[in-house]
Formats: sequence, structure tokens, C-alpha cells
Amino acid sequence: MTKTSMQEQINLLENQLKTLQENYTKLEKDKLTVYNLLYQVNKELDEALNNKQTFIASISHELRSPLTAILGYNELLNETLLTDEQKKYLQRLNESAKYLLSLLSDLLDVAKLKESKIELTLQEVDLDTMLINCANIVESRIPKGVEFIVDIPTVSYYVYADKKRMKQIFINLLINATKFTKQGQIIFSLYQINEIDNNKLQIIVDVKDTGLGIPEKIKNRLFQPFQSTDTEEGTGLGLYISQELAHLMGGNITVNSQEGVGTDFRVTLYCKKLNQKIKNLQTNTYLPKATGNYAHLNVLIVEDILLNREYLKEMLKKFFNITADSAENGAIAVEKARKNDYDFILMDMRMPVMDGLEATKKIRLFNPTVPIVCMSANVYREDKYAAKQAGMNDFIEKPLEKSDIESKLLKLIPTQKTKKETQKNIINTNIQEMALAYLMQYFDEPSSKKFLLIAQESLQSYMSSIPLHFAQKNTTALMDDFHAIKGVVSNLGLADMTQKAHKLQYHALHANLQKIEEEKEELLTALNEFLSFKII
Repeated sequence: MTKTSMQEQINLLENQLKTLQENYTKLEKDKLTVYNLLYQVNKELDEALNNKQTFIASISHELRSPLTAILGYNELLNETLLTDEQKKYLQRLNESAKYLLSLLSDLLDVAKLKESKIELTLQEVDLDTMLINCANIVESRIPKGVEFIVDIPTVSYYVYADKKRMKQIFINLLINATKFTKQGQIIFSLYQINEIDNNKLQIIVDVKDTGLGIPEKIKNRLFQPFQSTDTEEGTGLGLYISQELAHLMGGNITVNSQEGVGTDFRVTLYCKKLNQKIKNLQTNTYLPKATGNYAHLNVLIVEDILLNREYLKEMLKKFFNITADSAENGAIAVEKARKNDYDFILMDMRMPVMDGLEATKKIRLFNPTVPIVCMSANVYREDKYAAKQAGMNDFIEKPLEKSDIESKLLKLIPTQKTKKETQKNIINTNIQEMALAYLMQYFDEPSSKKFLLIAQESLQSYMSSIPLHFAQKNTTALMDDFHAIKGVVSNLGLADMTQKAHKLQYHALHANLQKIEEEKEELLTALNEFLSFKII
């Protein structure tokens, strides 16, 4: 190789090295640019996620506040004289508003589950009563021609669980069953309770139907969000939420389904066993509903939206005979609380000028005892914690209903009767008087006595058929007899007889004639005692 050609090779290599160095420098700059872009994107994503909770809470507040007025005025309107056509329109309006509320609640639950914001609120729960209550809630939605079988035996102890979330799971599954079952049966049963160790319980509940079944193409993703089997109504969130709630309780939901045959959902949950139920199974222990005397109460409503403020004032007046004072923001509420001796304050959380938290803190400086209940559409646990820290006594989620207000009044304001006086009244009360007292909570005395007379005639008819059906070993007819009796005595508030009839219905369902023979006389004796009293 000549000296010239060698120099050319060196020059070529130097040029290539220079090009490589230039490319490397450019790549380093590009890498820094990419890093900067990624950092900016991550920063924006973090900000978006941090703002997500605030956004959802804000949307929740904006939607729930008008829903308070819609559902509230529906409730008030329903108490007025309406034609049948108006009642039909009102019912449809109410159903639509409640569907909107359930949709909003589902969306909020999904957001909270994604952020691990749902926290179980554990309390003492009467398991069988809670399950029967779930059945009662959905009973009106059972299609005509579909048999609804409720197989919930009496449980002799309480459990420690989240009652609201347990009901949410079972009601959701039952409502799904009513949507897709047009004939045959829906069976809701407490399948099994297993005591594991240290008072820990495994509870297994089945919801079976003979409906359409679940299509194969969505079976594997049934518990994922937005996977609905209902193409006309529903978001596909219910099963996802139910499964996630079951996981929070240490359990799960499994499904066995065949198209055209039906579906079987099995819910397994874990909770703690508590003390035995304290109840006298031999005699009814009717406790009159504590209504108290609310007319004398001085109540302050603090709410910035005029429509909601007026609705709450109207509801307190109509249902509780309370003429309430009101304030449109926290600052005005503080001044009114300083000048007036209120028995009860309903305080909105989000308001202009001064919010409910700040107002409560200021009120507590000069009045540490007045009950203050937070009304808010903000449903995160941080909001409830903030309300408690500010000095509020309790929390009601919007939209408010009559039962919400009443439960807080009963809880926070002493009633007029003492426990001793109430117990004295119970001892001196016969079964018919118990039933009459129960009915008179809802109707006037003449109507209550009329219903009692009808109930006696119905019960006499059902009772007379039991010996015949038992002699014929016709357990299907016996199940109908006990079911009918259970419905009548339940409507009269006679809890013990309702339990007895329910147990006998359960035995008839399982064709257990021996158990029926052992237990039927106890129910018939109680019914004869009830029928022996003449209605004056």
C-alpha cells in the first residue's frame, strides 16, 4: 500500500469517526429530549390522577344536589291527593330518578375501588333479617308468573360485617335475576354457614334463576367493568362492584350458567360471629316505634341551593311538624347559631362564603353540644373523616330522604318515653294490641281495626287448611299456607309469629313433615290466641 492510499484510508476513518461522534451527540440530545418529554407526561398524569378524586367529588356534588330536590319533592307530592294517572307518572319519574342515582353511585364506587378508597364499616348485623330484607326490597320487581323462593333459615347469633355493602351485593344479584327471568323460579337461599376458627364464619349465599343464562362470549369477562349482559339497560358495573366488595370481605362470587337453562351465582363471604340474639322466642316483644315529639324542636338548615333548602324545610314541616330556620352559607349559620338555641343543625359541606366544616369549627367554640349532621354529596371516607374532625356528630349522603332525617333525629335527640315505661307497656300488651299499635303507626284507628278484622278472617281461612294438607302430606300446599300466614302476620308487625311461619315454610319447601309436625302446633296456638280477641 502506497503512502498516499494509506493517508486516504486514514482520512476516511477519521470522517466516519467524526460522523459517529456527531450521531452520538445527536442521540444524547434526543435522549434528553425524550427524558424531558416522559418526565412532563408523567407529571401531567400524576396531576390528572390527583385531580381525579376532586373531579369525581365535584361531579357527585353537582349531580346529587338536584337529585335531592327531585326525589324529595316526589316524596312530598306522593303525600298529596293524586289521580291514578298522576300516580303512574309520579312512579315513573321516581323510578327514573332512583335509576340515575344508582348509576351515579356505581360510577363513584368504581372510582373509589380503583383508588382503594372503599373502607368497610363493620357493625352488628342480624344476618337472616338482613337477607330477608333484601328479598323484600326486590319482591315487587319479580315478573308475573315467576316463583320467588326465599330460603333463609333463622340464625341464632349476630355477625360483625358491613351491612350496607352486603346488601348491595345481594340486591344487585337479585335484581339481575329479575331482569333475565321471565318464567320459572328465582331462588334466594342461605346455603351454608361454616364456623372456621376463633368465631370466624364462612357465609355462602346462592341466587339461582331459570332465566336466559349468560352467553359464552362474555362469561370469562363477566366481572370486569362495563361488561353487561343487558343491552337495553345497565352499565355493566354491578357485577364488577359486587365481586370487588366480596373480595374486600375476604370472599368471592362464582357463577355457573347455561344459556337457555339459567344461572347460579354463589357468594362466599367471611365475617366474625358475635353474641347470641337476645330475643324471647316464646312471646312477641313488640317495641312501639319511637317517634318522639318533634314539633317543639328548633332546627337550623344550612344549604346554599335554594331549591334544596325549601324542600328540606317543607319535608320537616310535613313529616315531623317542625318549622325550621335556614341559612344559605356557613357564615350566616354561625351568627344564627350564636343568637339562637338550636336543638339540631343540618349542615351542608360545600357552600360559598364559608363551608360547613369551617362553620362547624366556629360553632363548636361556643356551643360544643348541639347535634350537627353533615349533609353532603361528597362520599369519600376523607370527607366523612373531615366532617368528624370538624366536630360534626353524623353524616348523611345526598340525596336525603325522610328516613335519613328520622334516623338522625331518633339517634341524636332523646325521646320522651323512658325505657322502663316502654317495657311496662310491653308487659301489659296482648298480641292483638301489639298488632293494632303497629298498624296505627301508619293508619288511623278505624282503618287499623278494619285491617285487623281482614287479617283475622284471612288467617282463619289459612289455618283451617293446614290439618287437611298435613294429613294429605301435601308439602307444596303447606308451603303456600305458611307463606300466606307469614305475609299476614309480618304486615301486622308480629315478628315472632313471622319467624315461626317462615321456619315452617322452610320445612315444607324441603318436604320435612317431621319438623312440621313438631313445630306447627306452636304457631297454631299463637294464632288461636290472636283470633280469640274480639275487635271493638
